[in-house]
Amino acid sequence: MKWKENLRHLVYKHADQHGLVGSFEWSDVGGMMIAAPVNQEVFGGRMDGTKVWTGFSFDITAFSKEPGITIVQAVIKTHCVQCCPYPVLLVRGLLHSRRFKLAIQLEPTAGDAAEIIDTTNNIIRPLHPEDQ
Repeated sequence: MKWKENLRHLVYKHADQHGLVGSFEWSDVGGMMIAAPVNQEVFGGRMDGTKVWTGFSFDITAFSKEPGITIVQAVIKTHCVQCCPYPVLLVRGLLHSRRFKLAIQLEPTAGDAAEIIDTTNNIIRPLHPEDQ
């Protein structure tokens, strides 16, 4: 399981968040690791209660130059009603000889907020205080 943690670390390392965000939402579906930006809820200010998400850039070139990473295929798919519910970067490759399939969604999955942007204190908080 450690290789998955290493892959996640490399994704975070090369994702440039455009604002306050705690993490990506991660899932593992049929052997494909999926990273997606999280839905957020604004706390404070005139946008209080608004559901938002923070954009990001992902440097696939720098990611591919990491020691142990070999990219076999990288494909960008747009939203398509028949086959792709979210725009996504799909990557097949190797991490130290371990095959991986990675999907980095370019938009969050539909659903509730996963964290709070506290504009009063300029911090990210968990949606539920017991999650701290």
